[in-house]
Amino acid sequence: MTILTRLPEDYHENTLAIRSSLQSVRFYVDGELRMEYDTSGTRLVGKNSASCYVFCPTSEDDAGKEVRIELTTNTAKYSGVVNTVYCGDEAAIWGYLFQTYGLETVIALFLLFAGIITIIFGFSLGIAYQTKFDMEYLGWCVFMAAIWMLGESKMRQLFFPNPSALATLCFVMIMLSPIAIGYYMDTLQKGRYRKVFGVVESIAFLNALICSALHILGIADYIETLPVAHVILAGSVLIGFITMVCDLKRGYVSEKYTFSVLYWQ
Repeated sequence: MTILTRLPEDYHENTLAIRSSLQSVRFYVDGELRMEYDTSGTRLVGKNSASCYVFCPTSEDDAGKEVRIELTTNTAKYSGVVNTVYCGDEAAIWGYLFQTYGLETVIALFLLFAGIITIIFGFSLGIAYQTKFDMEYLGWCVFMAAIWMLGESKMRQLFFPNPSALATLCFVMIMLSPIAIGYYMDTLQKGRYRKVFGVVESIAFLNALICSALHILGIADYIETLPVAHVILAGSVLIGFITMVCDLKRGYVSEKYTFSVLYWQ
């Protein structure tokens, strides 16, 4: 995909920017390559460069010059995708982006902190009482959700220098989340539905292995196999909800769920 335009004669901005969507980006100003974003030489696996905001420096001297932006991807779904092109001061652009998308990043960082604290607290209680607490697995669920949100955040490159690694980790968290949910629900319900959650966990683990192999071998990126992970994740949440309803009907809720309710309150 190529975007071709000409800067106005009264141009005086110092930055052009665009967000790639699993695309490599090249900025040409007056036929000269000014900025390039391509992780093919640095990423270990995968067919595409991770989504990222790419900033091209400009100046008043570029007024009236032709600008060409080339977007290249190896995934058909993102071929021809063109995001908003920003023009202005880089700091001002980041300020606008944070004002628009910053809330989800702040929430993700809060969940990350809460998840880590919950894991540490649950693990400490487990050592003290020589048993496993559902709080620890709940912490892992929150932690994975936070990593997923950070991986999807449009502000992620401000916090993590390697967007490819975080983007990959985001997909891994989605695939492994059913395992954390299964362990949490199984501990919370004291193994009453262990066989059911065991099947879900095995399917999720097998899917993660297969998708990782396809990703590493360059056959299919995580984004292409993601629908399967979504189905498994949705299935694990649905099964968790069904088992909670079953416990409610059998009168187990007051016995097993009180601690978790008090914790969230």
